[in-house]
Amino acid sequence: MCKRDAGDEEIAELEKANVPLRVIIEELAEPFAEHFKKFLSQKYPGRDLSKTYASEDDFNFAAAMFRAMQAEHDVDLYEDPVTGGPDFLCKGPLPFGESQFLLEATHLSRESVSKNSGLPDGPLDKVQFYKLVTTQIRTKATTKAGQLAKHPFPSVLAIGSFHEYAEDVMGVDCAENLLITPKITIDGSQPLLESYTKEDLEDKVFFCKSASGGIEACRRSISAVILVACRRNCCRVVGVLHPDPAKPFDYNLLPNVPFVRFKHWPPREDPPAVEWVVGNPDPKEYPYPPEITR
Repeated sequence: MCKRDAGDEEIAELEKANVPLRVIIEELAEPFAEHFKKFLSQKYPGRDLSKTYASEDDFNFAAAMFRAMQAEHDVDLYEDPVTGGPDFLCKGPLPFGESQFLLEATHLSRESVSKNSGLPDGPLDKVQFYKLVTTQIRTKATTKAGQLAKHPFPSVLAIGSFHEYAEDVMGVDCAENLLITPKITIDGSQPLLESYTKEDLEDKVFFCKSASGGIEACRRSISAVILVACRRNCCRVVGVLHPDPAKPFDYNLLPNVPFVRFKHWPPREDPPAVEWVVGNPDPKEYPYPPEITR
């Protein structure tokens, strides 16, 4: 749960009344959606680019990412309304100079998360098993890889959801499983990478089975993926770094966001070891601005 600010009394009252997250988010979405619409209208006068998004939640997620990135970066629209491309260009200062990266925001619908995880988009009345949505995320990365290719800056793919249990099904455990899933044999040992089948690797976001039977990096146009759980008064974010991207992304550009990565690439261990950078894997919170957490 996100930390509370002094202006969160209204949200607290709604939670006490068991108002579903869907309703609270719809209440909160209007201010940052209107902020984003205003920005788009100033950038392209006379055009309502909000109507180019597939759904209201798609637009609201892009608006939420726009506001979150503005907390630490100068953010400008990068996507061309005719030719397309990533959504935003983010410019962030570093100790050794200014650096830039592209960010594409894409959304997993509440309905698809429920279908693929087994969790409803609402309160649970009993303990329930669920699945991580790694396959959905890998599918999103596959569809976005071409859009993020051939640009001059590292590209970060932000995948998020407003689902009630987004942080459970696409949080820390999901990030690790997007790289490698432990595969334990009956004697307790871990098998060699060569024993991983194509099916074992089908939901891995950054590598796949090569023609020679080993593993190879793929979707190299995506420098990193960040997983975003949109909560009642903030976004909570963890990340996954590509081991061999076309353009490396400096994770210091997203301060305090925990990223998981392979410890070595090419792997020196079999199976590859992973590690978290930027402290322990506690998701970074991007609070909604004061006018949103009213």
